[in-house]
Amino acid sequence: MRSKRRTLLWRIQTEHRQDSYLFGTMHVRDERVFDYFEMVKPFILNTSIYAAEMDLGQAGELGQIEDALMPDGLRLTHLMPSRKYQKLRRILRKAFGIELMMFDRLYPMLIVNQIAEAQLGRQHRNALDQAMWSFAASCGKEMIGVESYSEQVRIMKQLPLDAQVRQLLEIGRNPSRIRRSTNKLIDLYVRMDLQGMYRYSKKGMGKMRQILIYSRNAFMAQRIADLVREERCFIAVGAGHLAGGKGLIRMLKSNGVPLHPIPLPVSGLDNP
Repeated sequence: MRSKRRTLLWRIQTEHRQDSYLFGTMHVRDERVFDYFEMVKPFILNTSIYAAEMDLGQAGELGQIEDALMPDGLRLTHLMPSRKYQKLRRILRKAFGIELMMFDRLYPMLIVNQIAEAQLGRQHRNALDQAMWSFAASCGKEMIGVESYSEQVRIMKQLPLDAQVRQLLEIGRNPSRIRRSTNKLIDLYVRMDLQGMYRYSKKGMGKMRQILIYSRNAFMAQRIADLVREERCFIAVGAGHLAGGKGLIRMLKSNGVPLHPIPLPVSGLDNP
């Protein structure tokens, strides 16, 4: 994506319907990203449906909590030697203030997500994606998820447990890397460098990228194409899903959905 066309917001024009919009969001509380929230509020107001990556209104429900647990009483202590577990526990407690024993039954990828979230700035009460969801709900929009919660659970359960454990252990070997990675992604987001976010995220996922990025993008592209043919939607998904040869922008265009970039000024920079 050429620099002059960098943006987080795309207009979707469909026959017989008013415009819908696709926006790349991020789960961070950093002050800089909230400038983009203010910029896109008028576009949210101009639609009837707000579609997040998943229905955030379901967060914390009992079914979610149960689905986060590994099956058959499996625990993290069963997936690695005791010595490695205790070392990892000490490192996570010291580096992130996270007590591993509290998450012993969770899928390792969810623990990785907990650690990543612990690195986020606290300049806002809610992360950007959550704040946008709350705003749209307060405006009386119909609230949906592009993916259902059960679909996201199914995706997570497809990830090999040994690969999830390796990612968790890698954090223990180099705790500062996840902090650097989070800051790097925020910097790329602020500059609206979707290609950079895509490349950086893809590299960090290793072999799991097929499940976490490519397969999900194909599914979400079809779901978005169906949505915008029926209603005026504001669709907010993780910015890392937008760019690349198998990104949502390319896939939507392949599905016959015309997208046009809407330029936005770069947050916090004098010369966008």
